[in-house]
Amino acid sequence: MQRSDAINPPEARVAHVDSPSREQAVTKRASTLLRHAFIGVAAALVLAIALLFGYGALHGGRVFRGVHVLGQDLGGMDRAAAVPALGRAAAGYPSDKVILQSNGRNWDFSPAELGLAVDADKTVDAAMSVGRGGSFLSDLGGQLGALLGGAQIAPVLKHDEAMVDKAIARVAADLDKPVVNSKLDQGPDGKVIITPSSNGSVVDRDALRAGLVGSLGAAPFAPVNVPMREQTPKVTAAALRDSQTQALLLTEQPIALKSGDQTWTMQPEELRGMLTLAPSTDGSSYTVTLDNNALAAYLKPVGEALSVVPKDATVVIGKGTVTLKKDVAGADLDAPAAITAIEQAAQQEDAASR
Repeated sequence: MQRSDAINPPEARVAHVDSPSREQAVTKRASTLLRHAFIGVAAALVLAIALLFGYGALHGGRVFRGVHVLGQDLGGMDRAAAVPALGRAAAGYPSDKVILQSNGRNWDFSPAELGLAVDADKTVDAAMSVGRGGSFLSDLGGQLGALLGGAQIAPVLKHDEAMVDKAIARVAADLDKPVVNSKLDQGPDGKVIITPSSNGSVVDRDALRAGLVGSLGAAPFAPVNVPMREQTPKVTAAALRDSQTQALLLTEQPIALKSGDQTWTMQPEELRGMLTLAPSTDGSSYTVTLDNNALAAYLKPVGEALSVVPKDATVVIGKGTVTLKKDVAGADLDAPAAITAIEQAAQQEDAASR
């Protein structure tokens, strides 16, 4: 070995690499796996979305797979095929009767009596709407739900409005008890009377129609209670008391017609036959009069009895005498004035004493 005279000999440095710790290695592997998993999930998601879009495109204008109505699988059918297929499946549907009820009474109506049937067009619309028309996620859920678990669509029903109204009329004919208003009338003897009023109870047709149509939406049909509407009379006996009093005043006392020493008496039974009762528009009052034609007929023989034929003055020549006879003025009954006088007398409480 040779001795060196160098005071500071050069230094030799040795390079080295730090070895990673075990924790760092695990973390690195986990990160790599997570990245790969994320990429895999993203790829799977992209693939799923692509498949779903393709699935939706494949069913463009068609019912999605798994959609059933009344046991008929409409999946994959377009409207032209679905409507007749549904029509065949809906033959005889619905078969349940519709029941209307009121106070223990029932009225049963068959679907035919109400024009009930499946509305094929609207039902196919409902089938077509499965997996469509919502958000992406809701449509996706609808399509997958129908495909994997099936989707049952309730048939949409239709009815005939005229037949429904006919059914309501049938029930109303059995239940309606119309209100009765009082009115002024003449009894068998011609005497003026007031007929009694009474409350009524009738079917509330509008409410019943709404309830019935609501029940017809889906079978089995829920029973429908028949709503009733109470009615009170618009005209009561109290409202006609004044009219009755007027009528009795005109007919329940005799009227004497006098001319000189002659007298004609109109009896109550004769006056009752001449009475005219004219109700107002709402029937709440009456115009009570004696009929002018009947009075004129009564006065005709009176006028004949009172009539005086006019005579001219004459000269009668007899044996040895000449007699002058004065003229005689004629006289006839003034019928209109007599009728007015009778009506005025009839309205006086003391007319019988005249």
